[in-house]
Amino acid sequence: EYSSPTEDILKDEYVYTFPSPAKGNEVNFKFIIYQPATVKVYVYNVAGEIVWNSREYEYTLSDVGKTHIIPWNIKKIASGMYIFRVEAKNDNKTKRVIKKMAVIH
Repeated sequence: EYSSPTEDILKDEYVYTFPSPAKGNEVNFKFIIYQPATVKVYVYNVAGEIVWNSREYEYTLSDVGKTHIIPWNIKKIASGMYIFRVEAKNDNKTKRVIKKMAVIH
């Protein structure tokens, strides 16, 4: 269901990683969008250095209200704590959701 332009593009409670903690070869960033938007994921180490970022994904009106996944290959990533930022933008606003995640190998 399409929401009004005043509603957030993303909601914090619907942005998460799976599996959690991340293990194996891949972790998925999962989120629901509430407006058409461009979404990109950034991952930082605890020192604040960028470790990885996704390409930009375009989501249209037909994608609104659905769960979406952006995968990250963590096979060569060290175990530890990371900070991730899911950023959604459209012509009206930008919404950033920042959370912690653990990688365990």
